Amino acid sequence: MTGPGRRVHALATRWCSERARRRLIDPALADLQTEYAAARRTGSRARMVRALATGYVAIAKVLVIGGCGDFRAELRSWQPAERAGARGGAWVGLVIIALATALLEVPLLTRMDVSAWLSIYLIPQALPLSVPLGLAVAVAWTLCGVARTRKLAAAALVVAALAAATMFANVAWVLPEANQAFRQRAFEQLAPHANPPRRGDNELTWSEARKRQADLRARSNTAAVRAFESTYYLKWAMSLAPLPIVGLIVAIAFRRAWTRAGLTSVALALCASHFALLMSTRTLANLEILPPIVLGWSADAICMLAAVVLACGSRAVTKAPPAPTR
Repeated sequence: MTGPGRRVHALATRWCSERARRRLIDPALADLQTEYAAARRTGSRARMVRALATGYVAIAKVLVIGGCGDFRAELRSWQPAERAGARGGAWVGLVIIALATALLEVPLLTRMDVSAWLSIYLIPQALPLSVPLGLAVAVAWTLCGVARTRKLAAAALVVAALAAATMFANVAWVLPEANQAFRQRAFEQLAPHANPPRRGDNELTWSEARKRQADLRARSNTAAVRAFESTYYLKWAMSLAPLPIVGLIVAIAFRRAWTRAGLTSVALALCASHFALLMSTRTLANLEILPPIVLGWSADAICMLAAVVLACGSRAVTKAPPAPTR
């Protein structure tokens, strides 16, 4: 295949069924190349970019549809080792998410000296960090030995996509309301006769954040715009982090025969590096090295690009190592 979409076609050939590729992905790729060729003949760069963006969005949709269809069909043919691996990984992931969520809440509750029941309001705030960590460890725990199969890899990617969508909804609507409720309840305990606190940048819903961004730009306050946009794009990047992180771990898992401890260590190191890069975006934004939108999405973009490159590589290990004999 020539033209745009070659990498996507190689990725679909490796990971999707022939039926899904023939009925969904190949027609979408053909439409992308047709629209891009037509835009290129006009000589308009803006039209070419628009054709690429529209085409890749359509391909992403059919990839999700095709992946869900393949996943539903493959569920019926899972082997006992695959079922056991998925079950064990799910329990490990749930335990990691619960522990990480609790540990992220303890410092704030201890520092503010408020009632422990207020920790319920802090759960949405901790989930964007604990969910990617739990999913990463769960996938690394699962994709080892005889359980390292494409069926489980596809299942991990579907779960990661659903988790990313859930975290996006959480950050957009649930987290702002939960944060504001926590602040009001804590304020009532610490200063019962004072006025309740106003909403800050972390307590704005999706529409409110967009409005605040437009207001700051209208006032031409460059420093305030950069500070707000750093937080704005950081939140969305954190909410969608499960998909690129899990995608990269899946790609790494098929590059060689990993031990469970080795792949789990890689997953932990990857999560730590991803978090460190996310947290550095505010500092880098203040230095005006790159625009906040580029810095905010850089961690997710690097993970996704590395995952695609590894998945499309020619040296991927596609067969699981043999089970140990007794």
